[in-house]
Amino acid sequence: MTQEFMIFINMVIAISDYAVLIYAMYQFLNKTGRNLYLPKGYYILGFSLYMAALLLSAVIRSDLYGCLMLTVSPVALGYFLFNRTGQHIIYNLVYGCSIIAVQIFSIVAFQWYAAKTGNFVSSAIVYSCALMTFKQLMELLNLKLFVWIFGRRKEGSVRWQQILNSFILPVFSVVFLLSMSAYVALLPTEEGIITLIVNLVCILLLNIYVSYIFDNIVKKNELENELNLIRQKETMQYRYYEELEKKYLKTRKVVHDMRNHLIAIEQLYQEKDGGSVSYMQDMHRMLNELGQNYYTENRVLNIILNDKAQLAESLGITFEIRAAGTDLTFMKEMDITTVFANLMDNALEAASEAEEKWVVFRMDQIRDFVVINVRNAAVDPPVSRNGRLISAKDGKEGIGLQNVNRAVQAYDGTLTFHYEDGVFEVNVMIPV
Repeated sequence: MTQEFMIFINMVIAISDYAVLIYAMYQFLNKTGRNLYLPKGYYILGFSLYMAALLLSAVIRSDLYGCLMLTVSPVALGYFLFNRTGQHIIYNLVYGCSIIAVQIFSIVAFQWYAAKTGNFVSSAIVYSCALMTFKQLMELLNLKLFVWIFGRRKEGSVRWQQILNSFILPVFSVVFLLSMSAYVALLPTEEGIITLIVNLVCILLLNIYVSYIFDNIVKKNELENELNLIRQKETMQYRYYEELEKKYLKTRKVVHDMRNHLIAIEQLYQEKDGGSVSYMQDMHRMLNELGQNYYTENRVLNIILNDKAQLAESLGITFEIRAAGTDLTFMKEMDITTVFANLMDNALEAASEAEEKWVVFRMDQIRDFVVINVRNAAVDPPVSRNGRLISAKDGKEGIGLQNVNRAVQAYDGTLTFHYEDGVFEVNVMIPV
């Protein structure tokens, strides 16, 4: 075999080794409780530095530097780019140590296998290819194991059978690797070695692809669970406002009857007792507070706005509403509840944390569109990922916003948001 061929093989082995390490590092950090979403340039820079550290370890050839680099890298990358909690710093440190342990185990186990079988005595290059691929498969298995341990999905989203199935291909790949390497080692030609390398690369790519498919299955299960939660919340929300409407109707009847009684009593005592007149006026004011304000012709929206206005008052938030003259008969009542209740809840929650607490709600019909505008005071700018707002509570997209967006899209509408100078603004346009 020529020297150029040996250099080419060593380059392929080194590149594949670094590629698997970088892939495994990103996948682990991304799937174990990520709550930071920075511009892509930061991630490109971070993993470029990681790649440079890997190349430097190949040049220095120091075991101490290699161990420090593999241990510190996941901690540093995780802290600055993915999650800064103390719990995840420990997770990342343990994962870095596990990479070192897997590499040592892979080398020792493969050396024992080679010495036991004597398959690779006649070809050092086949031995190097087989050892490197075996080590990379062990690193992928280690990745699956730690993602499952530290990045446990929601209960019920992944079945045990699915987890076991995800480990079958890497185990099969190891058996295939050892068998094919032993066969090529019997007659180590350039063509045979190239064929071996092509097969080994295909095995690695197949393992990565199957992992991608498995992740999609998990995400699909999660989305189904979230959709069920969304539907349950929508139903509960709608029932709440139905019950609230019934209470308002009962209250209106009581207020109407009480007002008639008070008018009669007021007329009887008007000339005799001035104090009683003042008392009756106080009773009138109390009854006025029990009644509903009229904001819009739509009864469901009117109930929602009255409910949120009372909530805003209890939180000390100035709540300005203008919603008259808009036709919402084309929307289902449950969708009206979903859109407006969630928009109001998000605005009131953000405004309650600001120094100047205020919310402005506007709704108009402009030609063939219903235009909804909600503005509120906000302390911090919202975090967004791929054009979607991320909840500050758990780093995930808020269920309320998912509900609003899904309901709006059902009518071919759009939802946009904007933040500037302590003011958060949401605009919704729905064609009539």
